[in-house]
Amino acid sequence: MKRYCYNCMKPLSEGKCGFCGYTFKAPPAHHLLQGTVLNNRYLIGNAIGEGGFGITYIGRDINLDMTVAVKEFYPKGFVNRNNLSSNMVEVNGKSNLEFFEKGRKKLIREARVLAKFSGTNSIVDVRDYFEENNTGYIVMEYIQGETLKHCVEKYGAFSSEEIICKMMPLFYALEKVHSEGLIHRDISPDNIMIVNDGSMKLMDFGATRDVNFITEHTMSVVLKRGYAPEEQYRAKGVQGPWTDIYAICATIYKCITCITPEDSLERAFSDKLRRPSELGADISPELEEVILKGMSPHPEDRYQNMNEFIEAVLSAGPREHEKSDADEYDDNDSTLYYTEDESNAQSLEPKNEIKYKNKKGFRIPRWLIVSVVLMIIGGIATSFIVNERNSYTIIPNVYSLSVRAAEKTLEDNELECKIDYEYSDKLSKGKVIKQQPEAGESVKKNSIITVTVSSGRLVSVPDVKGLSYNKAKKLVEKASLKLTAERKAYSATVEEGSVISQTPKARSVLAEGKAVTVIISKGKKPITVPNLFGMSLKKAKAKAKGFTIKVKRKYSEKEKNTVISQRIKAGEKVRPDTRLIITVSKGAKPAETEPATEAEPYYEQYYEPEIPEPTEAPATEPQTLGELKFDD
Repeated sequence: MKRYCYNCMKPLSEGKCGFCGYTFKAPPAHHLLQGTVLNNRYLIGNAIGEGGFGITYIGRDINLDMTVAVKEFYPKGFVNRNNLSSNMVEVNGKSNLEFFEKGRKKLIREARVLAKFSGTNSIVDVRDYFEENNTGYIVMEYIQGETLKHCVEKYGAFSSEEIICKMMPLFYALEKVHSEGLIHRDISPDNIMIVNDGSMKLMDFGATRDVNFITEHTMSVVLKRGYAPEEQYRAKGVQGPWTDIYAICATIYKCITCITPEDSLERAFSDKLRRPSELGADISPELEEVILKGMSPHPEDRYQNMNEFIEAVLSAGPREHEKSDADEYDDNDSTLYYTEDESNAQSLEPKNEIKYKNKKGFRIPRWLIVSVVLMIIGGIATSFIVNERNSYTIIPNVYSLSVRAAEKTLEDNELECKIDYEYSDKLSKGKVIKQQPEAGESVKKNSIITVTVSSGRLVSVPDVKGLSYNKAKKLVEKASLKLTAERKAYSATVEEGSVISQTPKARSVLAEGKAVTVIISKGKKPITVPNLFGMSLKKAKAKAKGFTIKVKRKYSEKEKNTVISQRIKAGEKVRPDTRLIITVSKGAKPAETEPATEAEPYYEQYYEPEIPEPTEAPATEPQTLGELKFDD
């Protein structure tokens, strides 16, 4: 695996990073160790943010080869970790276990909310969610920039026009969130990131709730003092879009004054909030009224939805005022007076009527002078405007074009092209997926247009475990991926020729054309035939465990039930469950003898005394005693 700098996640060749100059430093004991790989995919670097409920790290998606941000659920005070022994998160006592489990479910909810708005401008994209180390993780796009809070602390106050201009796309994104029946509930300067290109991204959707705009159900109390309205202090406070509008306006107040607004709960009883203009803010009276209305202590006095708020902001923007004659002609300006006799101009104060005299005393009317002057000024202005307009061009739309076609289109419009690459789940490799600035804007000629080109579509990795290599290959290629067999290995459960495991895991995301690596089964691991000669049958069966034993018996000089031979030679390697035939001794063969003559049975016969037959009875056949048998 490549080595990366744990601070910027750029490739590293030496001990000190050539990009950011970072040298390795051990992290705090409760952070993940740098170099940890989560979910067999995400390389973890330094922590880039830490709050009461989580730690965010810079990371590297090894599969897609891109920098990401990984947010770990780590509620401070409720859990512990010592990274010298393990990265596992341990909950402090059974009493905190219920809170911890609720928080982990909250992280899943945050991931789902972010996934719902993935691709929306001004909202950070979510890439993945998984559980490991007894906690949960969200993988998000990595944003290079600074929080709004840090910018105010570092550079001072914004002008009202500048902050409104930067936040306007965020207003529309928030309107989209509200249209889905969701409110953010945690908007503040430390949850808004100013990206290096000047745009803004709204982060941390952990407090988001589905309220269908109005609800009377009990909601968890989420507070950020100065930015949370009074209804968030109450578990049954009625919350809706007006809740986020308060936080947005409080954030703008902070940005233009550098002062955190007073707590809303105190303002509900006695509102002593100072107007931004009183604090030296650069803001128009109209826009100031919009911001103060959005920060009204009572919900019913605020704008009820983002559409109302956006219209009010746009209406309060800078306008072109009509100029009066006094504006057109400044009475403080001097007028030059010329005569034919005077070669030098004299500076005189203007009078009610400006008159030019010639030698004969002819007076030129003022309206004629004004008309000529206006014509001259108009001609100069028109020339300037035409020249200025000619130096501008409209940015063409190059979305879905190939790189060459996009470059040619921009070149035809006298614009320069800068190309970045990024994976896309919409357009195939080599197609333009976005441009910055966007199409339709008017920019100076030769401006640089950043065009982001697809490095390939992101596809879902199919599950090929247990399939034969040929079936797995067809399934992977159907998903626009490649199949690579890393090696073969023995398996007790997977039949020979089938897939034991795959990398990356099934249902993970991979760029089209990338490889899915599999390990193929060689079947069950062979076992060695033991030497059973001379063993008792009982011991032989125990030693030949894993074989199917078939026993034959034979007379032998060996002791009875002793193994006298085996069919497979000892030491050979064979598959498990192979039939092993063994011959067992029946003992010595008995000596041969003549068969014994069977003795005839001896009977003792009892005779009764003879009784003379009656004379008158007819004679009968003499009775016999039967055949008598005697022993020899």
